[in-house]
Amino acid sequence: MPDFFFSGYNNIFRFLLLMIRDISVILRKIQRAKADRRLAALFLDWKRSLEKLPVPRRKDGAKRLLLIRLDDIGDYLLFRNFLPAYKQSAAWSQYEITFLGNGVVKPLFDMLDQSFADNAIWVDKKHYFNNADYRNELWQQLRNGQFDVVINPSRTRPLLLDDICMLAAGAPDSRAAGNTFKNPYINSLSDQCYKQLFKNDPVLHEFDFNKAFVKWSTGIEWNICRPEIKRTGSGPLIETPYILLCIGAAHKSRRWPVSQWVRFVQFIQQNSLPKAVIAGSTADAALAADIEKMTGAINITGKTTLTEVIGWMENADAAVCNDSMAAHLAISCNTPVIIVSGGNNYPRFTTYEEAGIKNAKTVYAKPFLKKWKANKQQPFWHYTPVTRDLSTVSAEEVFAALHKLLKHQPVEGPSS
Repeated sequence: MPDFFFSGYNNIFRFLLLMIRDISVILRKIQRAKADRRLAALFLDWKRSLEKLPVPRRKDGAKRLLLIRLDDIGDYLLFRNFLPAYKQSAAWSQYEITFLGNGVVKPLFDMLDQSFADNAIWVDKKHYFNNADYRNELWQQLRNGQFDVVINPSRTRPLLLDDICMLAAGAPDSRAAGNTFKNPYINSLSDQCYKQLFKNDPVLHEFDFNKAFVKWSTGIEWNICRPEIKRTGSGPLIETPYILLCIGAAHKSRRWPVSQWVRFVQFIQQNSLPKAVIAGSTADAALAADIEKMTGAINITGKTTLTEVIGWMENADAAVCNDSMAAHLAISCNTPVIIVSGGNNYPRFTTYEEAGIKNAKTVYAKPFLKKWKANKQQPFWHYTPVTRDLSTVSAEEVFAALHKLLKHQPVEGPSS
């Protein structure tokens, strides 16, 4: 058949793929608008319920500060280096500090940070949203804490979690940053709950935002330029050098396809680079098993605790990660890292190079790069990637980025 036939067919196919992506984005926006309406109604309902909680009478003259940080592990890694500032601050050094945190970060907190708070309360977020009795008990515990001040350092605060817990504490003074959801009405509902608000600079990387917020809330300028975890002292967990491949991510749209991971491992194996070690949570076990089966790579997925993963990361020659907590862990361990990203919240979480961290490189999906170029390479928030976007990031691109980061000479790709 003539070439123009195939050319026309390919153009139609590409057009259909773009149409499917656009429809997916539109549907997400519609679903988000509906979810925001439900969220606002439920928030106001829970807020009215909190008004009925009794306020206990003070029995002592102790001053009490509640720090709320209920987001996930990656966010905590970008915040935790600033936790000591509250103990050291002249403003808060006389306060008894209670840390209210997401239960999934407890092993990390216990290992690295528990000396920076007097008490800790841990929240199981699944139980919180699904069990009214659990939720009410937590609210009453916070009300009984008799806190004078609540500070919420999170840049984006879920109203039903962070803000409701702040209101449950019933402290006369409350401080946070202006919330950052796309819907201004949701942000307004959230922000009006606080007595003092820190102005949010949208251009700052998340770590730099945390640095600015802690200066505002403690008066201390914390002079560190990157998240840091002091070496745990664990020796190499295998005898041979290795590259840690962190295949997991909280959302499907942030997961690089298995086919690309397989091809990437083949690049590593055929060019005598350090061995590939696949890592992830139990939720990633099936994907990891597929990669292991097709490549023979070492697979520790679902077999390590959070604290053990730190040892694996700090002893790795390099890491390749999705846009997930593993990327922030690599930065914290000063391990060279390649981040594969669809562009979600990119100014906040993946612009490590722009923030001056040289042993990190982000490889972005092509739909995001197209949008970024159309925006004249200026930062923008609330970009909506879809699952298919990461299939536009090739194993060749990621391997080339890793190769450059590790300063190897050019090498051949895997055979087909």
